Amino acid sequence: MGNNSLIDIIKIIKSTLSRVLYFLPYLLVGITFLGWYLGDWWTFITPIFVYGIINIADYIVPDNPKLTIRDEKLLIKKESALTFYSFAPILWPLTQFCFIGLGVISLAHANLTFIESCGLILSIGVMAGAIGITFSHELIHRKKTWERLLGEALLVMVTYHHWSIEHVYGHHRTVATPQDPATARLGESFYAFFPRTVIGGFISAINIEVTRLRRRKKTIFGIKNRVLIGLIIESGIYLGIFFGLGWESVVGFAAISFIAIFQLEVVNYFEHYGLSRREISPGRFESVKPYHSWDDGCRVSSWFLANLQRHADHHMRPGVRYESLKLVSNAPHLPAGYATMLLIALFPPLWFAIMNPRARAERDKYKNLYAGHSEII
Repeated sequence: MGNNSLIDIIKIIKSTLSRVLYFLPYLLVGITFLGWYLGDWWTFITPIFVYGIINIADYIVPDNPKLTIRDEKLLIKKESALTFYSFAPILWPLTQFCFIGLGVISLAHANLTFIESCGLILSIGVMAGAIGITFSHELIHRKKTWERLLGEALLVMVTYHHWSIEHVYGHHRTVATPQDPATARLGESFYAFFPRTVIGGFISAINIEVTRLRRRKKTIFGIKNRVLIGLIIESGIYLGIFFGLGWESVVGFAAISFIAIFQLEVVNYFEHYGLSRREISPGRFESVKPYHSWDDGCRVSSWFLANLQRHADHHMRPGVRYESLKLVSNAPHLPAGYATMLLIALFPPLWFAIMNPRARAERDKYKNLYAGHSEII
């Protein structure tokens, strides 16, 4: 075999691996079912794997490299066609429907111990949040209606449908400004941020829908109101679970939703923490730049989170598919991977000690842009 043939084979293997590795989230389904089968404390195996094994692997496997400024100029901004990569998020809604369904049924009929019920709920919630909402985030940005509906279905399954509206039409427009409930302010703890972003995000989604419907001269309280329809569907799910399985399953489903939402909002907390856009005139802000989002280059997490950590590029090119996102040169870099940052965010004194100096340093780096701008948004 010639050297050229060997090189071609290696290229094919690398290309195949680069695609297959983004299907690693489906490994969590098998791990979760293994925990259910073994029972007792084994039911906690999924959160241990996500926040333990994956976290450790991020420190072992080398980070992804950043693009140079020259290469960034070649990046396309339009959405590409469906590829093999696309099926990782596309297949997840059915998967999530099955494991949430089996989970709430098990809570009602499997005679689980209290420990097993807690482990089952936590494992499903971690999967639905870390993977489900991440994949929904990818899908709700797509142009094809059926892809967006799959993304919305994932959010309905964790009682957070309105986020599909607020994130795309609110957050991406107001990120790193005082108007954005999903941008954490410098010096703001996660526990202050959490109720502000949850309540503020819901109000923002309602305002976005009301404005859209009035502009189109449609009735606000009708089937065209996406927030209202989402609430009706979610209420129907709770009623169906209650009458079909009982209150234990309702409590379990609500807990799964809370865990998923909690994870999402912790990630929202640190993705833009302490960063702000310059107000160029009253109510008008500079356009979104790479230095308005925190990036992370951990390679293993990127396989499980569909390159969510390439967040600056996502805000610069929200229309492109996840496999096309890059780590850009001017984005600030988190000091650790997403799993580590999530855990640190839960301890405000530690968080402030680590992140406040970094956020201030980023602002100082572009101090000419922040002249006359308040330190806290």
